[in-house]
Amino acid sequence: MRQIFTRRNGIRLAIIAGLAALIAACGGSQATQNTGNGTPTGSSQGGGGGGQTPAGSRQACTLPVVTDQYEGFRIGVPSGWTLSRIQGSLVVAKDPTGSTEADVVPALAANGLTASSFYTQVTAGIEKFVDGNSQSISFSQPETVNGVVQGTVTGRLNGAAISGIATVTVQSLSTKYASQLLVFAGYWAPSPQLAGDQSTLAAIGACYELTQGQLLRVYRDQQFTCELPPTWTPKEQFNILELNDGNDASANYFFLETLTPSQGVTGAPSLLRYLLSHVGITDVTPISTSSSPTSTSATGEVKQTVYEEFTGKLAGGAVHGLASSTAATGGGNTSGVVRLALTRADLWNALAGVVEQMAGGIEHSFVQDLGQIANVSRQWQNFDQQVAGFDDALNGVDIAVDPSTGTPYEVPYGDWDQNGPGGPGYYLPGESSPLQVVTP
Repeated sequence: MRQIFTRRNGIRLAIIAGLAALIAACGGSQATQNTGNGTPTGSSQGGGGGGQTPAGSRQACTLPVVTDQYEGFRIGVPSGWTLSRIQGSLVVAKDPTGSTEADVVPALAANGLTASSFYTQVTAGIEKFVDGNSQSISFSQPETVNGVVQGTVTGRLNGAAISGIATVTVQSLSTKYASQLLVFAGYWAPSPQLAGDQSTLAAIGACYELTQGQLLRVYRDQQFTCELPPTWTPKEQFNILELNDGNDASANYFFLETLTPSQGVTGAPSLLRYLLSHVGITDVTPISTSSSPTSTSATGEVKQTVYEEFTGKLAGGAVHGLASSTAATGGGNTSGVVRLALTRADLWNALAGVVEQMAGGIEHSFVQDLGQIANVSRQWQNFDQQVAGFDDALNGVDIAVDPSTGTPYEVPYGDWDQNGPGGPGYYLPGESSPLQVVTP
């Protein structure tokens, strides 16, 4: 373990337990292993909803896959492409422009939701989102062809005409709430390129299915409340919490106070740069950035939040991260909160979901009156339309309690075991009695 520790004007910064060694361990991560035939290996398995049989015939999965063992799904990701989680969608893009990408959105077929109505809801949402960013995209009215709801895609992105296809297929599964999963899969590319990319784009959605997810324990102490996978390790110092997955990934929270212009900090952007440099992250290259409007209080204090997805190096190894910086500047000093989700670069596609969720969900009991900063910072996953409740949008989560210990867990719907040893329910690994569901 390498630890960096700095104290200035009451500031303590540390990067703890393996972040500096992210690149040192090149052994297989338990989060994902990619195979050329589209079959995931190393994914979490067990009773319940994982890897359930799809209803009807589906196109074969012909791509390497990424398996997210925490949120409980697998999806095709071509080599060199990036998986993002945006507004409840799984977005697999060829490059950051979004001109060539596939969007996959799953939902339970519950409360009267049908394949056709789901197609209409999802496409309307994509149209609104894209049009709101000075681009245009349009989906045709759906038709049912050979039992599959489908339509066409047209529009203009980055100044070029795009076209594509969108479908909704049905997979069977067993949950407490529904017996079918609707899967929207839409893709597009610049029109002259679609023929060459179409088979790859179509295979992305064809590879999607639920796998066994993993329970997240609710961890609490005197300072912090957060979600924590059973194998991850929490470590904290004064106003700092770091949640570590060995050498693979980390979700971090830093509360910094009383920084001055002489230290290079004058607001939220420079606070983020200060933090990244002090934890040893170098060669930072932004992928995308966003910021909230600044606001000024009656006392002249300026407040702002900035968000940045980036790549960089840590101890000479490649890392990929998402960070937010929420700062209040007044009287020559800046105080604020930085949240940092970080993984080895080669594991970002598989682990981004859980590190973003964990970093965004950390709650801190402030000893000073910084409740407004805390509230704004808890919304950090709105960056790039990230949704803090992505699990809910994906396949839903229940809150369940272990009756023997009182420990609460967040459990994906897809982990429901209809034939569990103690009857239908959610189970901890190796346990024969179900958890008690306490979701309202």
